Amino acid sequence: MSSAQGVSFGARPVAVEIGFWIAVVVPLLVTVVDVVGFTVVKAAVDGRYRWAGGSSQEAMYELHDAVNGVMFYAFVLSAVIHLVLSGLWMVFGFAMRDGRNWARIALVALASLWVLVSAVGLIRGDTEGFTDVAAPSSFELPASYFVLDHVESALGLLAMGSFIALVLLKQSNRYFSGGPGTSA
Repeated sequence: MSSAQGVSFGARPVAVEIGFWIAVVVPLLVTVVDVVGFTVVKAAVDGRYRWAGGSSQEAMYELHDAVNGVMFYAFVLSAVIHLVLSGLWMVFGFAMRDGRNWARIALVALASLWVLVSAVGLIRGDTEGFTDVAAPSSFELPASYFVLDHVESALGLLAMGSFIALVLLKQSNRYFSGGPGTSA
């Protein structure tokens, strides 16, 4: 489409458009990273608690099932929460893109919390309580899980920090104070 067809491309600042794409893509990307993290931990659990035969085979089998059961329910809960939050980010992102200031405010608040959680995750690591809940103390998470966890935190910190800066720029403020959809 071109501006000759009745669409004005100059109305929405580039900063708002980039912020929109951050709001739509990053939550989904983080959900994918979490799924990959789950598969890494699942493979580590399967490798660690693979039964070696002998008299301890039944005990290892029961421990394997118990750990996998807890992990599965934790994964399902985490995935549902991530998908719901991703959906909210998308809905709010589309409303923000259309000039709805309430959506921008809601996303800035959510992004601010995300920045805080990501910064804490990078400083201390978010995996400290994981093995207490899902596995015996003898189980150690693989290094690749820690890498994924830190990538997720760094992505959240950088993307959400950028999002906040972009949607609060002067040209963004003008768009939200007089742009399309500000009456809603």
